Amino acid sequence: MHALAKHNKVDVPDDVERFFEAVEGGRWEEIDAAHKALLLGGDLTTPRSAELHQIWRAIQETWGIAREAHDWPAQKLLDYGEAVLGSLRPGMIYVGGTDPGCFIPTFLNETAEGEHHIVLTQNALADGTYLDYLNFLYGDRLATLTQDDSQRAFQEYLADAQRRLEHDRRFPNEQRQIKPGEDVKIVESRVQVSGQVAVMAINGLLTKIIFDKNPDHAFYVEESFPLDWMYPYETPYGIIMKINRDPVPELTEEIVQRDHKFWSDYSERLVGNWITYDTTVSNICAFAEKTYHHRDFKGFKGDPRFVRDNDGQKAFSKLRSSIAGLYNWWLDPRNGKSPDSQRRALREAEFAFKQAYAFCPYSPEAVFRYINLLWSDLNHT
Repeated sequence: MHALAKHNKVDVPDDVERFFEAVEGGRWEEIDAAHKALLLGGDLTTPRSAELHQIWRAIQETWGIAREAHDWPAQKLLDYGEAVLGSLRPGMIYVGGTDPGCFIPTFLNETAEGEHHIVLTQNALADGTYLDYLNFLYGDRLATLTQDDSQRAFQEYLADAQRRLEHDRRFPNEQRQIKPGEDVKIVESRVQVSGQVAVMAINGLLTKIIFDKNPDHAFYVEESFPLDWMYPYETPYGIIMKINRDPVPELTEEIVQRDHKFWSDYSERLVGNWITYDTTVSNICAFAEKTYHHRDFKGFKGDPRFVRDNDGQKAFSKLRSSIAGLYNWWLDPRNGKSPDSQRRALREAEFAFKQAYAFCPYSPEAVFRYINLLWSDLNHT
């Protein structure tokens, strides 16, 4: 934080120093109160002054790390972070999406011995000060984004959003191209966009630019929002996904079986390795009600600590449903290159969604995506 302040030629306010003193002392309530005092009103991400904005990412990452360390059981936090970082080699680039997927690997990366990985988040790439922060951290190891890159991605998204909005107006009976939650409108002959979906779409384009600017680096991602451009390039890689340099031509049996075995073994540590291709939806629901609702652990084959760990449940369910979403993408005839790819994709998507639901039955994303798969499969049948 001090190095960043010196780099940006700004002073460090006293209450920022007190925030870091609270972090060093491990006093969560004081950490959180000090963080809130640095914010603009009730906004959880916007600092109260332009000077703070220049050093904000160091503050925000420290607060996020402290929050995750406070919320997670220590061993599960280590398991999660090491499952991400342990699969990476030096020089690989890891792109986090969710808060745990960003802050926990950042925490362990910064405190580990040896060469550190390049860890960034896709969620902040549209913020110019975050681009400066990445250049400050990794400018000697990574071709980072410029303000021109950011403006180009913004204009590209605006043009695409306007095209899709025009399609929906001209062809109201066809499938809508504007996505749910994507707020696009024309005001005084100019297109305006707002909302989280639009921001993440721009972040996705910026992720593509940084991917293209670093052809010698391997990229790995933990999904926040599904980003359409990534799907043709992605393959499962442990609990995260690899972004391959070329589109994946086929969803091979080797790819799906490697992923299937990994998550079957990993499930042993969470809820037990009892879910198979043939496990019925009713059995999954009965397990969820018995274990999570009634707290009846008779015959439970997993880790009882996991059932008490809400943050772990949400995080691992999110990871698994993201991979299931990749399989779901292959089900579209426009994406599946062969009947065999589509057959494998349907089988593995169902299996992955069953696991995601068993990991966290109250996850809206896991439930919603699984229901959509079942509904589309029923209609197809």
